[in-house]
Amino acid sequence: MCRRRKVKCDRMRPACGWCTRNSRVCVYKEKRKAVEESERNDQLEVRLGHLDALVQGLRQRVDNHISRHDAHHEVSHSPMSKSPSTHHDRHRSWHVTASPESTRSDMLSEGARSPTIVFDRPFNLTGGVKLPRSFSTNMKTVYEQEINLSTDPDLPPSDLLYVLVDLFFKHINTWFPLLDRKATFGTYFGSTSVSRGDRVVLFAIIATTLRFATDARLTPSAKQKLHNDCKQKVELYALENVNLFSLRALTLLALDVLGTSNELQGQNLLSLLVQNITHLELCMEKSVYFAAPMLPNEALPRRVVLPEPDSWIEDEGRRRLCWMVYVLDRYATLATPYKFILAEEDMKRFLPCRYDLWSNDLPVETRWPNGLDTTKLRLTVNTPENLGSFSYHCEVLGILSRVHNFLAKPLDIYSIQDVRSWQSTFVALEGELSTWLRELPAEYGQISVLCHSDPGARIINWIMLHAAFVVSTIRLNSAAAYPVIQNDVFVPSYSAMQTCLSAVESLRSIVQDVIETSGLSLLGPHFAFSLWTSARLLLVHAATTGCEIDSNVHFFVGTLAEMGRYWEIAANYSAILGRVTEEGRQGDKTLTEMRQYAHELSMLSGSTRLSGLEPTSTRISSANELDYLEIFDFFNYPRSADHGSTAPYEIEQHLLDYDSGRASLGMGVEMPSVESDWLQYETH
Repeated sequence: MCRRRKVKCDRMRPACGWCTRNSRVCVYKEKRKAVEESERNDQLEVRLGHLDALVQGLRQRVDNHISRHDAHHEVSHSPMSKSPSTHHDRHRSWHVTASPESTRSDMLSEGARSPTIVFDRPFNLTGGVKLPRSFSTNMKTVYEQEINLSTDPDLPPSDLLYVLVDLFFKHINTWFPLLDRKATFGTYFGSTSVSRGDRVVLFAIIATTLRFATDARLTPSAKQKLHNDCKQKVELYALENVNLFSLRALTLLALDVLGTSNELQGQNLLSLLVQNITHLELCMEKSVYFAAPMLPNEALPRRVVLPEPDSWIEDEGRRRLCWMVYVLDRYATLATPYKFILAEEDMKRFLPCRYDLWSNDLPVETRWPNGLDTTKLRLTVNTPENLGSFSYHCEVLGILSRVHNFLAKPLDIYSIQDVRSWQSTFVALEGELSTWLRELPAEYGQISVLCHSDPGARIINWIMLHAAFVVSTIRLNSAAAYPVIQNDVFVPSYSAMQTCLSAVESLRSIVQDVIETSGLSLLGPHFAFSLWTSARLLLVHAATTGCEIDSNVHFFVGTLAEMGRYWEIAANYSAILGRVTEEGRQGDKTLTEMRQYAHELSMLSGSTRLSGLEPTSTRISSANELDYLEIFDFFNYPRSADHGSTAPYEIEQHLLDYDSGRASLGMGVEMPSVESDWLQYETH
């Protein structure tokens, strides 16, 4: 402030001498200035990279023009030539068209004929000359051959390509830190050519990031066409090649698909990823790698396919790749009653380190995730200072995995011993979540303060982390708070109910801060899943207690609709919630009746035949009933038997239990009391 008043300042703190003598408020703004300078530096770096990409593109155009001119001159003076060839510049004629005449077969690049983004200039990996077979021994292998990005007909112009890669690191890589920014930009814009593997990763980056592109050249149809082509190239490459490039590209593509819909295509991609990662032993901390350099690739045994990492940063990159697949599998499977594709016991990896340590190539140790059985593994030093938000995210998802497996087991609510054992395990898992929360770095405990003090991408990953904790809390406590059936032995918990409602309120507060700081576009589908889970919890609470629908449901519906501009799965969540809440408001069916319908449908869908000769039947379900399943089946606990093993007579017995009074549907009942809360008793 003295600088603004143009007076001499002695820099005393907390108040300088001039302000003290003149009774003025003393304010230091150096920190804010530093933040502004840092933001300006980031903007200048992006602009400089953009200009560099343009210069490289122009330089390549000049080189191409000279080479075409020389070739034209030679051809026109050749007695064998009949007519000169005509070529057009790639960037001038960039357009999105595909026809049977324009598609090409590039055996070295893709291995199959497929529609692609086509430019007038033909594309050839060997510079336009097909070498005879006798030269193949002196050439690089297919996997090592380099491709010139500026003349690649399957990619957009260099300036647009730079924008798309920059958008990826702004909107996705902050909370899905698979790639290093400096290394990635160095690979694609620091040289004129890349390998086939790097090229397919670039296709995956484009396919995942196009949802954020606003360039006028990318019309909706052009954007959809480019997305489909990039997706197809990644899939073809991944089917023909099992290497780190294909796994990274397939991981990004799985994120794109899972962020679009709940269809089985995402599960298929995850299954392929997990199978390859398991076979390549990427889910374990290997200390010895086998090598057989004298054998051709086709004859190599499976255990020598993956070479030893050539650096620590490469080793950490493999570790992150495995954890990324782990995270995707957890979020994709949580919404189902099925088992995880990547089993918890197969994950024998150290936690990933902080992103800045990895980016700066600083080798550090972390630790095993909490809960991992290390009795047969070598102990390591616990260094929490090397852990970042993604490290803690992986750890809390490990607890959530144990919660999911715990709730997947059948429970006999008529057995006092089984119920007591269940309550004991519940308390242990609740203790794990509480311990994990206490061990978070203190400076990241108040997300609301951080949102307003640092609204940039640096805090987005911590918001995603807290959203994962909310999902874990709701998933565990909802089973004790809102059981779909109950009796004198298995009763709901008042404390668990309040914990669920508090978790939802904390997430609502975080979302409000994110909206006020315009950070919603920086969050991903995992965050949308936390909103979807919280909104459904409020509907379950209303269905169980018979109270009015909480107004926060509408807040979550609107937020999901806004996120649906970028991630289609969020729009689907919003639409389902909107339909169910509107039906409940109109009074066609109460939420209690909807949950009962969902429970009965879930029982029927899991029924199996007792004999192969037993006839089958088809039950036509309405769209409304399927919405009920989407909303309430996540909270359909306890299940009387494993999913898929309930026979029709067991369903009839289940319903007879209600009629006889042995059990009651946990819907439309009174609020549980604090005095009779078993969880309070177990806790103390």
